[in-house]
Amino acid sequence: MGVTSWPLPPAEEYRENPFIAAITRVADQVLIPNAQLVDRGTIPPSHLTALAEIGAFGLSGPKAFGGADVPSAVMREFMEILAGACASTWLTAGQHFPAMRMVAQSPNDALKRRLLGKMCSGSVIAGAAVSHLRRSGPPALVAVPEKQGWRITGKTDWYSGWGLNHILVTGAHTRESRVVFLVMNAEEQDCLRASADLPLAAMGGTRTVSLRLDGVFVEEANVVEVVDMDAWHRPDALRLINASPAVFGIGRAILAALRDRGVESEQPRVRETANRLAGQLEHIRSRAYHLVDHSRPDDEISEKIKLKNSALWLLNEIALTYLSVCGAAGMTRDHPAQRWAREALFFCTVQGSTPRVLRERADLPANLSIG
Repeated sequence: MGVTSWPLPPAEEYRENPFIAAITRVADQVLIPNAQLVDRGTIPPSHLTALAEIGAFGLSGPKAFGGADVPSAVMREFMEILAGACASTWLTAGQHFPAMRMVAQSPNDALKRRLLGKMCSGSVIAGAAVSHLRRSGPPALVAVPEKQGWRITGKTDWYSGWGLNHILVTGAHTRESRVVFLVMNAEEQDCLRASADLPLAAMGGTRTVSLRLDGVFVEEANVVEVVDMDAWHRPDALRLINASPAVFGIGRAILAALRDRGVESEQPRVRETANRLAGQLEHIRSRAYHLVDHSRPDDEISEKIKLKNSALWLLNEIALTYLSVCGAAGMTRDHPAQRWAREALFFCTVQGSTPRVLRERADLPANLSIG
């Protein structure tokens, strides 16, 4: 039933990479055996401890602060394995990396000296709440300057990892159409309250909550930077048009289970279907990664969006194919088929719901060209 170890060897150029070997071992021994329990409950802190012990939280961190600063291709392979093993752990732990990038790029040198070493070691794990900045309408969080800091008021609807992450990096609008990014402790206080865990249909183990900030004071020492909204929004939007490695990682895991199902049930057509879908997934994956590595962020935008949508569409086809092959048994809560189907929908509805991506999705089936 499903995957009991990470199913596919990494690409040849990564097979000797110690980080890839380490995450494969953690996937086999820790994440995959507990993925169904996490889906029905919550991520245990031991999952994040296991990642910290192999240096995972410092993978993209600067070497000057103890990070590994691995090539982006290694980081993608790492993320694929993590998501394919346990998507809830990927979603929670994965927030750490953009948060660390923001701190690493901050002009606040004192903040970097104070946090980056701990973030690279995993002794401080960061979460991020920035999706509210991408929405139209009134600001969700408002920042008012005060002497030696900022007062933050409002509500952010989505924050994953509450009770698991140590610090929170978020952004709030100022009165001057700018956004201030800040670091605060991820724990309840009189002016910072978390809701109960949101009853999500997928990724339910991620401790996702909404946060209400009733005048949280953040000292200037914890300000990452203050930038014009447009200066942040443009590079953020360009990052979001690329296909996520997690989509390919989950797809690879499901396809391995589909192949195994074909072997166990002696159904050659199931194996053939798995191989066909695997070829399509690899075609999209190779082209998407090529564009990330060999084009500027603002080049080939239309093709990048099409590849992202194609990957999302194909992941749902892969997940539903496996679910249908498993039959009624696949709908039981202890079977990964129904979990993977829900996770595939999550990527389409949450990870793939930016306006530029959605605009080109309506005609996707007719235009799906994946080799």
